[in-house]
Amino acid sequence: MNEKQQLIVYSIVIFIAILFISIFVLNLFPISGDEYSYIFQSKIFSKGKLYFESPELKGFYDLHHVVNNGKWFTKYQFFWPLILTFGELIKLPYLINPLIGILTLLMIYNLTKLLFDKNAAKLSFILLGSNPFFLFNSASFFTHPLSLLLTVCFIYCFFKILELKNTKYSILAGLALGFLILTRFSDVIILSIPITTYAMFKLYKNKKLTTNFAIIGIIALFFLGIQLYLNYTLNNNPFLFSYQIYNPKDNISFNHIEWGLNATIHNLKSLIFWFPFCIFLPFIKHGKKSSLLISIFVLNILFYLFYFSAGGDQYGPRYYYISLVALIPLISSKIKKLNKKTACIILLVNISLSIIFGAIIYEEVLYRKQPFDYFEKNSITNNLIFLKSSEYQGCSWYTRNEPDLSKNIIVCDNDEYNNELIKLYPNKNHTYYDLEIMGKPTSKYHDWIVH
Repeated sequence: MNEKQQLIVYSIVIFIAILFISIFVLNLFPISGDEYSYIFQSKIFSKGKLYFESPELKGFYDLHHVVNNGKWFTKYQFFWPLILTFGELIKLPYLINPLIGILTLLMIYNLTKLLFDKNAAKLSFILLGSNPFFLFNSASFFTHPLSLLLTVCFIYCFFKILELKNTKYSILAGLALGFLILTRFSDVIILSIPITTYAMFKLYKNKKLTTNFAIIGIIALFFLGIQLYLNYTLNNNPFLFSYQIYNPKDNISFNHIEWGLNATIHNLKSLIFWFPFCIFLPFIKHGKKSSLLISIFVLNILFYLFYFSAGGDQYGPRYYYISLVALIPLISSKIKKLNKKTACIILLVNISLSIIFGAIIYEEVLYRKQPFDYFEKNSITNNLIFLKSSEYQGCSWYTRNEPDLSKNIIVCDNDEYNNELIKLYPNKNHTYYDLEIMGKPTSKYHDWIVH
C-alpha cells in the first residue's frame, strides 16, 4: 500500500476503536456535566432557538453548567453545540467527535510532516492514534477535540503562509482562528502570545507577509464580533461571557494561584499518566519551530495556573488537550527512528493504558447511569421525578431534562415546594428516587483517574 492508502486504512481502524470506546465503554453516556450541557444546547438549537425560557418554578431546574436566570441555555460557547446539533438531528450525536478525532489525527500527521519529516509524521500518527488521552476524548461529547482540530488547522496554515505566502492559507487560517474564538476563547488567549510574537518576528524580516497576516486579523475580528453580539444577546453585555453569568468567579486571577498551583501539579501528573511519552519533551533540541510549539505548551500550563478551576480529568487533563498540537510533533521528532520495535513499544504502552483506564471509567459510567437505567428498566416515562440527596450539587448533576420538558421531568426534592410543582403537571405521575442508595465505584484508583 502507498502512503495515502495506509493512512486511510489506519484511520478507519482508529475510528472503529473510538466508536468501540464510545459505545461499549462510555455507553454513549455523557459522564460529565459539561458534556450534557453541550448536548442540552444542541437540543435547543435543533428546535431553532438560541435559548429556552426558564420553566416556571425555575429553582427546581438548576443543572450543572447551564444558565437558568430566566433564559435557559449552556454556559459554554456555542460553536461546538452547533456542530453537535447536526448529530442530534440525525439521532447520531456520538459520531461527531470520532469524525473530528480522525480529521485531527490526519492534520497532526500533515503538520508534523511539514515541520519535521515524513518519518516523524508516521510516528505522530501512531503516537496520537493509539493514545488513551486522544481516544477517550474523541469518544466523548467534550468540546476539546474540536478546539484541538481548529488549533492544528490554524498552526498548519500559519506555517504554510510562512512557506508559500499564499492568500488561500491566510483565509483558511483566519477561519480556523475565527471558529476557535466561537469554541474556546481561552484557547485563543493561550495561542495569541506565542503566535503573535513569532508572526511579528517574521514580519519584521519579511514585510511581504503583511497582507497575509492582515487577512487573518480581519477574519478573526469578524468572528470576534459574532461572539460579542452573542454575549450581548444572552447576557446584555458584549464583554460578559455566559460562563461568567453562571459563576462570577470563573476568571483568571492571582487570587487563584494557591489553588492553581495544586491543580497544575495534579494535571501534570495526570498528563504523564495518560501520555507518558511526554517525558521526552525536556530532551527536545530547540529550533525556531520547536520553540514556538514548546511555548504553546508552556503558556497552556501558565494560563490555568491562574484559573479558578482545575477542570475534571475524566479522560485525562483536558485543559491541556490543546497542547497535543505541540507535544505530538515535538516528541515524534525526538523519537525519530520508526521501526517495528518502536511502533510495538508505543502501541503496547498506549493500549495497556487504554485498557486500564477503560475498566476504571466503565465502572464510573455504570455508577453515574444508575438513576437513568432504573427509570428505563421500570418504564418510568413522562413522570415528575423528585431526586433525594443530602448534597444539592450532587443532585443537580442528575436533573438532565429536555429543554422543552417533553419527557421525564427530573428535579431536586424540595419538600416545601414539591406540591406547587406537582400542581403544574396534573397529568404526570410523580415518583421519588433516593440518590443515597446508589452503589459507589470500588476501584482504589477511581478518585485519582476520574476526578
